[in-house]
Amino acid sequence: MKTEHFDVLVVGAGLSGIGAGYHLKTHCPGKTYAILEGRAAIGGTWDLFRYPGIRSDSDMYT
Repeated sequence: MKTEHFDVLVVGAGLSGIGAGYHLKTHCPGKTYAILEGRAAIGGTWDLFRYPGIRSDSDMYT
């Protein structure tokens, strides 16, 4: 098994994890990073919890 090293490790590929990857790529282009997700699908609580009428589990300012 090959060992890989990263400057930053993001745990979770939900909205915040993917956003963190975007900011690392745009603001810290010299840093290496990996995003880990334990589930087969990305999207975090947006994908996991599918209740009618529910759009987010946190306040969004965008």
